[in-house]
Amino acid sequence: MSVDFRARHSLSSIFSDGHEPVWSPPVRLRHKTLPGWFPTSKAPQQKIRYRAPLMADGLMHIDTDPQVRRISPYPLSLVFGVMDESGNLKKREQTPDLAVLKKDGSVVFIDFVPYQIRQANSFYEDRELNLREFCRDVYDSAYTVLDERHIHAQPLFDNIKTLWAHRAVAQSNVPLAKLRQLLRFVQMPVTLGTLLREVKLGQQHQAFDEILRPQRDRSLTFSGVMQLVILGELEIDLDRPFSETSVVRRVAGGGR
Repeated sequence: MSVDFRARHSLSSIFSDGHEPVWSPPVRLRHKTLPGWFPTSKAPQQKIRYRAPLMADGLMHIDTDPQVRRISPYPLSLVFGVMDESGNLKKREQTPDLAVLKKDGSVVFIDFVPYQIRQANSFYEDRELNLREFCRDVYDSAYTVLDERHIHAQPLFDNIKTLWAHRAVAQSNVPLAKLRQLLRFVQMPVTLGTLLREVKLGQQHQAFDEILRPQRDRSLTFSGVMQLVILGELEIDLDRPFSETSVVRRVAGGGR
């Protein structure tokens, strides 16, 4: 049995419904507010225990990325060897914060490290280089480290927060099936403002609904557009602040 085959088999198991994280952030007496729970339908337990706010912010990016199929928190321990200054092989072990399975079948291991910590200690750069090589050679996967420069870049991060705030949840009242049907008759690309004015999702029940309906329609349509962007059915420019002039497009093949 080849190394590649065994590696791929073991990676498939970390995204299964029954997989449990190999580690969980403890509740620290001095920092009770740092760890928390991030809800996501892409994780086996439907939620992820994040160890710091930077990780929670990074999870918003990953959770709204339509190319990401599954997320596995603290999936396994990576045991690898490094050479010390004397040329001796030393054993090292690292549990990544996340493993991400993309729709194309590729896997990325991710750690979240604040920029100042990375800059102050060359250990992190050396570890990243070693883990990139190890994950590529043993697991046929990628490894990366994310910090504030990637996660908090503007206006991308504000747009990501807006997307995540309008994600589909159990109590969501957005009629996506109806929105998809109405969008079939909309010529795209089209501005977001035009969609909000022209697409009518509400149903009139009483006379005073005529006053409330335009605002309700805009709200439902906006939430629906955000959800379809998350699903990869629509595309909107994330590098500019969302506005009425934002251009909405259909996605060929259903991915962003």
